[in-house]
This record gives sequence, C-alpha cells and structure tokens, in this order.
Amino acid sequence: MTDNKLRIKTENNQLTFYNPNDEENDFLIITFHRTLRIPDDDKIYPLPPSLGNFPIKRVDDYLDKVPDHWKNHGGVFIPLFQREALWLEFLNLSEQHPHALKIAVGKVNALSGETWDESLKEREVQDYCVTPLQPWLDGINAGDGFIKQFVAMPLGSGYSVEKQVTGEEKVGGVQLVCYKANEEQRKEKFKPVERKTLFKSKPYAKKAMAYCKYDEDDEDECEEQNFALCESLEEQCDSFSFEPSFDECLKISSSTLSSSTSHHHSIQKREVVEAPKAKELSLAAGGKMKQQIIQDPYGVSFWDETSKARVFVHIVNSEMYRQITGENPPETPISAQTYTSYGYPWFDTYNENVKSVGKSSILGNVKSVKEIDQEKHLLPQQDDSTVNISNVQVIKNKNDIRDGDW
Repeated sequence: MTDNKLRIKTENNQLTFYNPNDEENDFLIITFHRTLRIPDDDKIYPLPPSLGNFPIKRVDDYLDKVPDHWKNHGGVFIPLFQREALWLEFLNLSEQHPHALKIAVGKVNALSGETWDESLKEREVQDYCVTPLQPWLDGINAGDGFIKQFVAMPLGSGYSVEKQVTGEEKVGGVQLVCYKANEEQRKEKFKPVERKTLFKSKPYAKKAMAYCKYDEDDEDECEEQNFALCESLEEQCDSFSFEPSFDECLKISSSTLSSSTSHHHSIQKREVVEAPKAKELSLAAGGKMKQQIIQDPYGVSFWDETSKARVFVHIVNSEMYRQITGENPPETPISAQTYTSYGYPWFDTYNENVKSVGKSSILGNVKSVKEIDQEKHLLPQQDDSTVNISNVQVIKNKNDIRDGDW
C-alpha cells in the first residue's frame, strides 16, 4: 500500500512539506522572513517587505546542546531578537497541488484562537490557510481584513498570545501541520495541464524582495559600507528573477550605519547592561496590518487528513542561538521609520472574487506588546511613532525533519 503521508525537510533555510510519491510536483515551501516591525499606534499599515530569511536549524543536529524537552519535540529552531517581527511565506510548486496549513503560536491557532487541534472540520472560524491562495501570513487574525503582527517576546514574560488565551506560557514557538488534497477530488477539480512554477511568475514575490540588480564591480565599495547587509540582499535575490541595485543596497546599509545608528547602538547597549540570558521566545501581538486571510473555496472534505505532517518550530533569542550553534544570528533589521524615509515600497494586495476568514472573538481580545508594556508601567521600549507611507505597490494575485511528542 502506498504511503500517503507528507514528509518534511529543510533546505536553504526553508521548510518543505512534500509528497514522497510525487516530490517533483506536490510540495509546499515555507520561509520565515525577517521584516520591519510596524508601529503599534492603532493605525493599519500595508505589508512590509522581507529583509532576509531567518536561518533554520534541525533540532536533531544539536541534541547534545538543546534543552531536554526539545528532544521530545523534534523539529527545528530559528533565532529572533526580543521584540523583532517575522512573517511566513507559502510557496507551492504547482497550482494543481494545493495544501491546507494550520499555523499555531504556543499551540494557539493563529486564525481561530482555539487551542491546538489537528482535525479538519467545519468551525465558526476557519482555522487553516489554503495555499497557494494564501501567499503569506504576518500575524494573528484580528478580523475585518487585518492582522496583528507576529512579535517575539521571552517565553514566560506574560506577553504572548499563548499566555493571554490559555492562561499559561510553557509551549512557545510556532507549530505547523500540513495536509494535501484528497487525490480523487484533486484530479476532478484540477484537470491535467502543463505545470506552472510559481517561484518567479507570481507577483507576490515582490514582497519578498523589493528591488533587484546587484553589481559585483561595486562590491569593494559596498564592503566598506556594510557588505554583510548587501550580501544578505544578494542571497535573497537568488530565489527570484530580480536583484537589488547597488544604489538601493547602499542606501539601506548607509541608513543602518547613520540614521539608525543611535537605535541600533541602544539595542546593543541595553543587551550589555541587562546581560541577556539564553531564552526561548514566544510570539506576541504587535501593530495592525492590512491582510486578507482567504476562505477555503474547496471545503474541509477536499483535504486528506491521513496525509498530515507537522513540525514544531522553536524560537530562541540571540544568546541561546549562539550557545547551541556557535554561530551569530542575523543582525537586527532597520526600523520602519528609516526604511520609509528612503522611499522604499510597502505592499498591498488586490484579490477579486475571494472571501475572507471570519473574525476570531478570541484573538480579537489579545493585547499588543505596547498595551502590556503600558499595563506594566514600562517606558516605551521601541519607536512606535506613526510612519507616513506614500509608496505602496499593489500586488494582484493570479534534509528530513523528525516529528516528536508535543
């Protein structure tokens, strides 16, 4: 009997759910993107860009250095700085092979707010995304066409979605479970056509890389400014059909060294003063962003529950990442204010004839990091001054990992 279950692997700092019986056509790639943290000022912002991928490491490659409970969980881990934001990108190789994907933060569903449940059934609020219809997710479902941005905070600090929904804070991280379509229904729905590769044809790739054209002749000058950032941009472009110009690279790197110098130095100084300890992180809610979460047009019976595969994505702070891997994490990204001051684009999507997932009454009550800061009577911990955005580009849509006991 043919094994029906999806498998998971990591390559090039991406997670891939794939069908071992049709690996060439049937798989879903998930990328964790570094990004701007949008201000938490009650304004609804457009989609921010990618500032590079987070590195993904397999737990099984570091069993002598990871916490004991990770050994039961298996999966992978990624590094973030405290109060840093991220977004998840979903890429299907073929539109003929859609997938259903559940995303949870601290085992709280990011769409419905319900506690972890791997079954697929009709619910008041749909609790999974459908790819490739849903190209990304930047935060928890807040309803009415917007989300609250994913922001990393220390596990146990009281800020997380997990703590606010369940009253406990002991899981952290991100949990993913993916399902492929029922094969008979899929063949009925999608008649055989020439395969379309979505990596370079989909316009939403622009969100992952705003500009492209890297000039190697200017590498020496770039290195004098901030070669590491330019190199990061160059690596990102390898996945797409365009590359960042040296001028754009130089503007970002220069802004990192000049306009944002005081911001970045304050972060480093604060870490030295506070003597940061190795910590696991959980995801909390940040500012509001315009983002549609698309309703499943196929229905829950279209998906094959027996095919599911899942992965636990642990999140660690910079010190814990160094202790486990011996490597340095990516530098903190530039601020939304600095990025916007140089006229770089933000993004909006335009989807016709699709419905949205309903509002979650549970997640609608989740407080943001800033709101909890205020409850704790803390001074402002980040720049939440309003960003006035004029450059918004509208996008129109057309190695194995072990699972464990968690």
